[in-house]
Amino acid sequence: MNSAGLAGGAQTLGDTKGPMLRYRADGPRTVLAWPEVLLYLLGSYASVQEVAEEFTPQTHQVITNYASPALRSGVEYLFRLTDIVPVHLSLYDASGDGALIEFDGEKGWMLYRNVSAVTNMPTYPEQLQNLQRWQAAKANTTRYMSELLRGSYEVVYQQLPGSYSSAARFVRLRELLTQVCGTDDTPYPDDTNWSPAFDGVADMPERGALAQAAGILQSVEVTRGFTFPLAGWTQCASLRDLANRMLYWRTPLTARWQGVNVTAAAAADGPRILPVFEGWQDAWDDVTALLEQVPGLEPGPAEPGELEDLLPVLNGTAADGG
Repeated sequence: MNSAGLAGGAQTLGDTKGPMLRYRADGPRTVLAWPEVLLYLLGSYASVQEVAEEFTPQTHQVITNYASPALRSGVEYLFRLTDIVPVHLSLYDASGDGALIEFDGEKGWMLYRNVSAVTNMPTYPEQLQNLQRWQAAKANTTRYMSELLRGSYEVVYQQLPGSYSSAARFVRLRELLTQVCGTDDTPYPDDTNWSPAFDGVADMPERGALAQAAGILQSVEVTRGFTFPLAGWTQCASLRDLANRMLYWRTPLTARWQGVNVTAAAAADGPRILPVFEGWQDAWDDVTALLEQVPGLEPGPAEPGELEDLLPVLNGTAADGG
């Protein structure tokens, strides 16, 4: 995430066959190797709209036949592939705009707008087709139709896919975002219950939205030790509060979220590093010593009328405010 609130991520496409992007002498003069694209976008633009208008196949070339031995060996180590683009790039900004870039051997790349969820393979058009198939199957179920006819159908009854495959996690994300945000194709700003308008925490409204987002994110995290369909458990989860330029993260061994203000960090002299496991000792607190005795609930048999006398204390209506 940059200090303007534009954030990006790269999701692997796995076994999806990617395109070979060759340098064209008659093409645009700005040429990037595909691993450079995300950093270039974050270093050059402040919004998704700017990227959509200025980063096009007519103004830039993205290539896979780069000459740098170090870059090639790094890509081969990470992806075992060197001549294709094995990722798609997601972008979000502080206004709530979202987009996804997928590379194409003939057109250079495609930029999809109003993207609220991205997982790994397959490609985005195939993800949408799978979502539509699942929604159609759900709409044809007896329970759905009977409740719809009675006028009692509620969105909370939708049954979400339980698999941890990439396609299933995409459907689950989209459905949860639709229920929480109230929109189908756009991120948070279009709904009054989403950041920064969330009023669940009066003094820090963005925290309520972060709690919602964390719950959605956790529903698609792969538990450590999970082995099917693949043994790729979630090693780090991150949340980006784009409006306030905050980047939060946690790991499976660190239950609490930690954050960095990107704007403040950008003003520091030189690069900084913070281990993701920093502070893990404080993640699980034992609060036994903080337990307080409730007057009148000392061990022993209750006297006649004693429980009735305690009711104002237990429900907070006692005269002394106890």
